Amino acid sequence: MARPNDTTGNTEDGQSPASRRLVSRQPVFDRERRVFGYQLRFGPDALAGSVITPDAEAAAILEAVNACGLDRLTHGRPAFVPVPSDSMRDEVARALPSSQIVVEVPGTRQADAATREALIALRQRGYAVALDEFVLSDATAALLPLARFVKMDFLSTPSRQTTACVAAARQARSSVVASNVEAAEVFEEAAREGFTHFQGFFFERQAPRPEPALAPTQLVSIRLLQALNESNASLSGIEDLVKRDAALSHRVLRMVNSAALAQTRAITSMRQALVLLGRDTIRRWASFAIVAGLGVKAQPELVVMATVRARFCELLMGMTQGEDAAGEGFLLGLCSLLDVILSRPMRVILDELPLSADARSALLGFENPGRHLLNCVTAYERGDWNACLQFASIVGIDRSALLPAYIDALGWAHELQQPDRRRS
Repeated sequence: MARPNDTTGNTEDGQSPASRRLVSRQPVFDRERRVFGYQLRFGPDALAGSVITPDAEAAAILEAVNACGLDRLTHGRPAFVPVPSDSMRDEVARALPSSQIVVEVPGTRQADAATREALIALRQRGYAVALDEFVLSDATAALLPLARFVKMDFLSTPSRQTTACVAAARQARSSVVASNVEAAEVFEEAAREGFTHFQGFFFERQAPRPEPALAPTQLVSIRLLQALNESNASLSGIEDLVKRDAALSHRVLRMVNSAALAQTRAITSMRQALVLLGRDTIRRWASFAIVAGLGVKAQPELVVMATVRARFCELLMGMTQGEDAAGEGFLLGLCSLLDVILSRPMRVILDELPLSADARSALLGFENPGRHLLNCVTAYERGDWNACLQFASIVGIDRSALLPAYIDALGWAHELQQPDRRRS
């Protein structure tokens, strides 16, 4: 089977497993709502009706992870990798670094001798083990001391069983992960029940504050974002706008001089950056810096997600509507989380944003090509592959374009989060 550093690994149909599989990530938080790691989610095989052997399944997972790169996928945090079959487990574990991988195995299996020996072997090789969708019973209880993490679907597990599972996991010194945490109140309830980690997009659904008005400082930033993205903005106009805000100018220059550009000499002025990189690149980077500034009091993962989504939308819209539309795709993705970042209704924020009528309608949830594109991207984020591919088909995006665009978006966001890093 193909190893992670083997980029050939083609199947009989000429496609590599990576080209046939999609991969996304879902954050796993600790009790302080800090990102602890990411669960990786893999899409179905692209060949409908094909029979996939465990070896081929393992090869597809490894090729997809290798195509993305673990560093891009998790930023150095643990990666929870689902390994549903015994025959896949050794191949996947052998090829991925034990320091970064949590091997997820089904939590409903019996604790027979073969299973216990397999989990012990993983632990001895340095891998953390997670029992996924764990159900406590006489047949599974003996697995708890071998697992670092015990995962339960918080919404579908009965309360009495949840209490018993949490108590048993604590006694075994295992951390308990609540999955399917999709609302802030669910997070709070799971925390009260004794869960230590939380998987889901609850942070993306914070309730707006009662007062609809934007704060004066937020309004200034929104209007700067508006001015930066005016269609007729000139080089000198953008330079003047960015230079007016010393903090913004400093952040943009730090990003310009980051590892992403591989520049051989330092860029010390905004004019120099604009000439070298172009108007559109600088105003998109400045737009990101403004949104990051607006999100200083928000959940940090929101800014990360908005950044990934912006680049993802930019690339996909460029494919479907041409490069001239790519900038609007970027702004569409970047602004799609502003209501959560600012805890304000989207309609209030849109009054101050420079978006087209179509983009405004898309952000308000009305069906149009922009909304379909945004639905495709958000479904991809969640690993809702059927919905993702349905919307991709509607807007004319080929399945094979999704993973490369996602990889690019993750890498771009990763670089922007580390503006001081330099190439060695």
